[in-house]
Amino acid sequence: MRQLSRSPAFAATAIFVLAIGIGANTGIFTLMHALLLKSLPIPDPDSLVRISVNGDSPDPGANGMPLNLFLMQSLQRQAKSFSGIFGWSSSDVVLTENGVSRIYPGAIVSGNTFQVLGLAPAEGRFLMPADDQTGGGTDGWAIVLSHRFWVQHYHEDSSVIGKQITLSGQSVTVVGIAPSGFDGVLVGTNPDFYMPLAFEPLVHGKESLLHSTGSLWLTAWGRLKPGISQANALAEMSHLFEAVMRETAPSMRSRLVQNHARFVVVLGRTG
Repeated sequence: MRQLSRSPAFAATAIFVLAIGIGANTGIFTLMHALLLKSLPIPDPDSLVRISVNGDSPDPGANGMPLNLFLMQSLQRQAKSFSGIFGWSSSDVVLTENGVSRIYPGAIVSGNTFQVLGLAPAEGRFLMPADDQTGGGTDGWAIVLSHRFWVQHYHEDSSVIGKQITLSGQSVTVVGIAPSGFDGVLVGTNPDFYMPLAFEPLVHGKESLLHSTGSLWLTAWGRLKPGISQANALAEMSHLFEAVMRETAPSMRSRLVQNHARFVVVLGRTG
């Protein structure tokens, strides 16, 4: 204390360093809370799980690998442990307004995503399976805005519902607004636009992965049926692995089987 009183400059430096330390610790706690503690703002988050592929390898990249469209669709047909399975992939998208283009974070999702999550839109409606097909639904491509983007960009103007905007050079119709507080299922991605899976080739062009059987890029999520535990679902996934690989990914099967790969089911309540 004497040193601090004798040297104001030293005192200011010490206080500044202390403030930085407190701020850093607060930031770390906030991040850890978001990553490990805070549940997703959805009904019954404990029944949400993430389905991925693990390989028997010391390489960390061989664990928690995503699926692809064909693997996910096979699980949707065969798995009995889930009331619904959906796919999710983060992807930036270009919004063009008045001749000016800007890049925003987005998510490419299955048409049943919001139904499986059990959410209700703040305005309008969510994407539906009928929207998730080539060319979109009966009225063309449909997209959903995040609540945050709606507030910041459109100032909570409800007339944006039904408005046509240009994403990745395509005319799309805003059909709904996600609820306040929902920032996606992957922590830290905070998408502003939710687009159907079928829209992915228009976002990525020649680099599209939608119809690739040899790539793993789509994070799969499932909602456990009432009375079904994570262990029950894992046991079923282990049983289905070979059949799913034979049906959908013959080009990958030998490599994955050689690496003793398997489906894993992990709790997804925190994203």
